[in-house]
Amino acid sequence: MCETGQKQIRTQSQESKVQHLQATLPWFRIFFGVLGLLTPRLLGRSYGIFDPGGDGPNEVAIRYACIRALGLGVGELTASPEQKRQWNRVGLLVDTVDTIMVLHAGLTGRISKRKALGMLSGSAFGMAVGLLTESQRR
Repeated sequence: MCETGQKQIRTQSQESKVQHLQATLPWFRIFFGVLGLLTPRLLGRSYGIFDPGGDGPNEVAIRYACIRALGLGVGELTASPEQKRQWNRVGLLVDTVDTIMVLHAGLTGRISKRKALGMLSGSAFGMAVGLLTESQRR
């Protein structure tokens, strides 16, 4: 096989992987959203941001973030093919802002680096998938 043919196969394989990630991301958002709405304390403890004896602000903040994730996931899944790009861009913006905010909080000591790493798992994944999707469309 010629070099051009091998590059085409690699490119198609990469596109297939990105499409798979893009199809998985809305389900991740929905799972995260439902989990946080139903059990905000459990989700908060898993991220290390919930005081076991406390309530109130952390629970509200977790539910707020989960409602947003749920909305993005449902929007991405139900969007028409023409609307998918706009939903991807909104998700990319949200994930980028979340990633920057958590990085800043971790680097400035507002939260521990361990907590920041846990919180970054979702937003950085979403940001990476969004960037890969956008780069494929150009």
